[in-house]
Amino acid sequence: MEIALYIHLPFCAKRCDYCDFFSTAPFSSVRDSYVSALINQAFYYKKKYNISAWKTIYIGGGTPSLLSSSQITFLVNSLVSMNDKNFFTKEITMEVNPESLTEEKIITLQNSFVTRLSVGIQSLNQKALDCVSRLCTSEQALQGLELIKTYWQKDFSTDSIAGLPFQSEAEFILSMEKILEYKPSHFSLYTLTLEEETPLYRKVCKGLKFDSDEADRQWLTGKKFLNENGYEQYEVSNFSKKGKECLHNLSYWQQEPYLGLGSGAVGTLYFASGNEDDENAPGIIPADTCENFSGVRWTNTKNISLYENFWNKYTRKCIEENAASIQEIDEKLSSVIEKEILSDSDLELEYLMMGFRSLKGVCAETYEKRFASLEWKGNISRRLGEEKGVWKDFSKNNLAYKYNDNGKTFYALNEEGLLFLNKFLLDL
Repeated sequence: MEIALYIHLPFCAKRCDYCDFFSTAPFSSVRDSYVSALINQAFYYKKKYNISAWKTIYIGGGTPSLLSSSQITFLVNSLVSMNDKNFFTKEITMEVNPESLTEEKIITLQNSFVTRLSVGIQSLNQKALDCVSRLCTSEQALQGLELIKTYWQKDFSTDSIAGLPFQSEAEFILSMEKILEYKPSHFSLYTLTLEEETPLYRKVCKGLKFDSDEADRQWLTGKKFLNENGYEQYEVSNFSKKGKECLHNLSYWQQEPYLGLGSGAVGTLYFASGNEDDENAPGIIPADTCENFSGVRWTNTKNISLYENFWNKYTRKCIEENAASIQEIDEKLSSVIEKEILSDSDLELEYLMMGFRSLKGVCAETYEKRFASLEWKGNISRRLGEEKGVWKDFSKNNLAYKYNDNGKTFYALNEEGLLFLNKFLLDL
């Protein structure tokens, strides 16, 4: 079976004030021992679940571009070498921050199996960047984009954040105009959100001016700007040129299984048996191939040293040559991984929450197959309130629609409806 793979590098030179992802700072490099641990964990999963290939790979963080050129080559080559013969990984994305991108690294990436870069820009307004303690300056961002223009010949994505303090709407669009001169194939457009326990949240509580309505207005203006420049919205925050959607993220939104490697990373797998350790179970399955499946979510320890020490005890060679090592790892896995069994109702709610994030929406036939055991008996029309309820209200107000594709029925919010996604999900 092919499966999506996420790899987490939780290292930053400096944390931005708005960030609530798991990362640690200050780091100027990544230890070789961490990279080795990633490879060993990947091979464990491949052997245990007989994975034929990584369908997509996404290397995120943190700041993955803190990896050295040799580490990038070792990590990517090691992962690709695990694919069975005649299988290839369709998309390999690596996040990079411009201030840690060098000529050597971009040339290494260009010559590697990496197919796509995700370049963190956020804004080219220096005052806004300073306000949120963004390490990368506007000048460094442009220098990074110039390196990409000169040496990178594959796809890349970039991003902007609407509503940053000290950033007017005109300045926000000016940043986007400049970024689009470098012709990214994909663009992520976010609205600044204040997450509790972040430095930015505390700054706003102490009086820093933040206007959520202005942030929303900037986002809408940015959306219009992207549409006018040939970028099609396919998910709440994501826009792309035709055919350039992020395949890895589509796995999340379509409730496909994925593995998470690295300290703090999360992965979710589906099994035909209620117990993923049942020797008679067929192993990992796509969630829509079986009427009786269970979900298991793993979260890796956030103790980086513990993560490294555990997985470096079990090298790829050890796992490959010693069959007992898999059982030994399984017996000790609870010390570095927290496991959560997802109930049918958990899976059903996640299917709707993630599916309705994209313009594709959710499939009635898939819903019926997966969730026939719940109170709605797999009837998505009743679940959504098509005759009397939230769906009827949204469709009546031209915010949602139903359509057919290849003989299947889909329910989806349109672009205007996505603006009210939170209300829609809360009403459900």
